Formats: sequence, C-alpha cells, structure tokens
Amino acid sequence: MPTKEVWFIELDLETANRYIDGCAYVLSIPEYPNYVKIGDCQGNLKRRLGQIKAGLQRGGWANEIEVVAAWKFPRRGQALDVVNETRRIASQQQNPVWLEIERTHRKPDFLYREGLRPKTVASWMEKAINNLALKARQIEV
Repeated sequence: MPTKEVWFIELDLETANRYIDGCAYVLSIPEYPNYVKIGDCQGNLKRRLGQIKAGLQRGGWANEIEVVAAWKFPRRGQALDVVNETRRIASQQQNPVWLEIERTHRKPDFLYREGLRPKTVASWMEKAINNLALKARQIEV
C-alpha cells in the first residue's frame, strides 16, 4: 500500500499558532542531554511550551528547553497518534530507549537513553508521520 509523503511548509510559530488543530513536538533539555521530551498539544503551541518550561522550573528539574522539531496536523487526534507511534518506534530500537511516564508538572514524560540525540528522536517522529500516512506541516521554531 503506498504511503503519502510528509510535506513540509516552513511556517513561523506565530502564524502556526493561528492554524494549529494538533501539534506534535520534540524538545531537548540542555541540562539533561540524554532526555528528550515528546508530546502533543491542541491549540497554542507557544502557550504549551511555556507551561512545560514553567513546570520544569517549579519542580527544580530544568531551566531551559529547546524545540528540536514541531509539526502541525490538520485534524485533532493526529498529533497524539504520531506521539504514540514515535514511542512505538523508540521501543523497537536496538539499544533500548527507556520511557518515563510520570504525568506531573514536575517531570513530564521523556525518552531516555545514554547518548540519545534529540535529532534522532525527531527523525523517529518524522518516520511515525510517514508510517501513519499523515499530512503535516513542519513548524520552524
């Protein structure tokens, strides 16, 4: 069965926030280089990133986050599907990727592995988009 290719249109964050129905993102935490946060949001991505940063600061866990990649999806629910598929891809890697799921403001869920690179996780998310044959717009943040 042929799959649709991921299509990328550069979209700045301010413009993207007006159109986002669903968004999936990959974040790195400079203070913890082996942890990579993946997630989804509905609505305003900028506000969601602010919530994550504030939660990490309140928990004394980290002061900064960096957006590695973010994609916008036309329909609600697609971003969550992509995050779940990315987790599945991570779990099938040769070197195990540990997933911590503690849904609190202090420690959102992260992928972890010694030497894990955020760009690698971004490529897994891109593969997840292709696996699900979804259309997505990459957001330049």
